[in-house]
Amino acid sequence: MPDHRSRQFSDASLYVLLQAIRERYEDGMYRPSCQTKAAWAQVAEEVSNHGVICQTWVQCRKWVNDLLRSARVITIQGPGHGQDKAKQPMPKGCILIILHLWQHSYIHMAHGGFLCRFGGSICVEMVLLNRVHVCQSKKMLVFSTLLCFSITLLFIANRYQLSYDNIMAKYLQCFRNVTMPLENKTKKDSERVKISSKGIWTINSIGRLGNQMGEYATLYALAKLNGHQAYILPAMANYLSPIFKTTLPTLHDTVRNRIHWKGYNLHDWMDDQYRSIPGDYVRLSGYPCSWTFYHHIREEILREFTFHDFLKEQTNAFLRRIAGERKNVTYVGVHVRRGDYIHVMPNIWKGVIADKKYLDTAMAYFRNKYKDVIFAVTSNGMDWCKENIDNSKGDVFFSDDPKQSSPADDIAILAHCNHTIMTIGTFGYWAGYLVGGETIYLTNFTLPESPFLKFFKYEAAFLPQWIGIPADLSPLLPKKTSD
Repeated sequence: MPDHRSRQFSDASLYVLLQAIRERYEDGMYRPSCQTKAAWAQVAEEVSNHGVICQTWVQCRKWVNDLLRSARVITIQGPGHGQDKAKQPMPKGCILIILHLWQHSYIHMAHGGFLCRFGGSICVEMVLLNRVHVCQSKKMLVFSTLLCFSITLLFIANRYQLSYDNIMAKYLQCFRNVTMPLENKTKKDSERVKISSKGIWTINSIGRLGNQMGEYATLYALAKLNGHQAYILPAMANYLSPIFKTTLPTLHDTVRNRIHWKGYNLHDWMDDQYRSIPGDYVRLSGYPCSWTFYHHIREEILREFTFHDFLKEQTNAFLRRIAGERKNVTYVGVHVRRGDYIHVMPNIWKGVIADKKYLDTAMAYFRNKYKDVIFAVTSNGMDWCKENIDNSKGDVFFSDDPKQSSPADDIAILAHCNHTIMTIGTFGYWAGYLVGGETIYLTNFTLPESPFLKFFKYEAAFLPQWIGIPADLSPLLPKKTSD
């Protein structure tokens, strides 16, 4: 009985193999390509998951290469040439992928393996054939001719909807954006995989962790609002995936470079025009970090920023250690942004950063409201914090352990507290947003004429229920001279 067990290859490996074969035999010229080896290796890895042993696969690859060379000889030099290798039987258990029968004249034979053909709305049909032989008889020649003719008609019909380049681009991006209803009529029926595409939306990957989180959440929300599939760039994945269990797929550079993008720049806050952004292939840009983009789907955003288990365990161990024997502790995460902002805020943005008075006021609020408070302080200026934060009550703990001091560790500690004290910056903002408790922030930290206010709105940056403490702007004001 013929073996009709289904074997599936990833769309990416099929596409790479297709492109490699096209390059090797384009214009009747043999062109070795490293892509071919890479594609074979990728397909081989997938085939191994179906129980095909390595030795068998090596025989299959050799057989396929010999057969393609024979087919090329037949096409270029005519019948009678290259027939010996074409007659060699395919090793048992091997699989040959025949791509684009309608495009390459030298592939006019029925091989055992997967028959992939395009038609309708980019339909890919995979059929496992049982025997392998070259089309030599008139009967098989007629059959192959009719098959190629039918597939050509389907392709021509499909061209009215998508050009060839768009087909390839959409087909490639579907490796993560597909719906696959299977129609199993009988055990001998083939499986039909319908691939539906909704385009690709992505966003720039700029800034550090806080900016990356804002860009991710904004992309997630706007792509969903406009009915498109969101993909993140590899640089963003490198920032976020080691920390969070994010679900958006990563857009490979080889795909990104093939697409003609429509650029769309965003403000730092939500605008009504963003509800209907035109285009299937859109690349958003800017530094968006405002709850106005995504607060309506807050629970989804929080799920996207779920920490990996090892970070949860590490952070909970830290919080238990600093609590000691105390029970019913209220944890308040404190993030003090310093670093480059020490110079950038006064010299460029005509603003200030948090000072000792601000932190004393914010910490006094929680000490007065809650009975047993512990402050967990994170900062990129820890020396300043130790000199200026009041720890006379022994309730302040600084996260400066060299083995546990990184942006990932800091954001995890802050997010696992009950409440938040932030100063300025997107890192502290995300700490408060993830926690969901009371958040105190520094407000009015720039002069009225600051250029920073051209692209920053306090009401869009901080949630309405958060508590703002105005900054002391006196260091920016002209000093009075004595008479």
